Amino acid sequence: MTKWPIFQIATFSNEPFAGNPTFVLVAETPIGFDVANLVRAQLREQVLAIIYPGEEAPRVEFVTQNGYHSGPAHSMHAASWVAFNRLNQAGSTIDLRLAAGGTRTARRDGDLISVEWTAIPSELSDHRQMIANALGIVPTE
Repeated sequence: MTKWPIFQIATFSNEPFAGNPTFVLVAETPIGFDVANLVRAQLREQVLAIIYPGEEAPRVEFVTQNGYHSGPAHSMHAASWVAFNRLNQAGSTIDLRLAAGGTRTARRDGDLISVEWTAIPSELSDHRQMIANALGIVPTE
């Protein structure tokens, strides 16, 4: 029977029972979507982060019931915490390889961890009338 360490991490908080909890599973070899999804369902979570320590930069996957996710913020922060604090990654910076390709850089400063995110393109849209209809008043900026 294979045993994997699983960590429950509450991100975005320094208080117990607060923040945004997520689970991070550590596996030496790929476990496949079906098994990962069963573990995720057993934990009753929307997302399961899996980190593979590897020889180079650790690789991370994020499993949902519908497939792999590109990396929710709270799960990426939790995986970074596990890499720094349980996989004993030295230094203050680590590059986590994403299963879909590319990397995310995480940095630690004492107990704080930050993760670099690429900007998401946006465009203006005018929903004032729709909001006014829903609220019964015209929104102002």
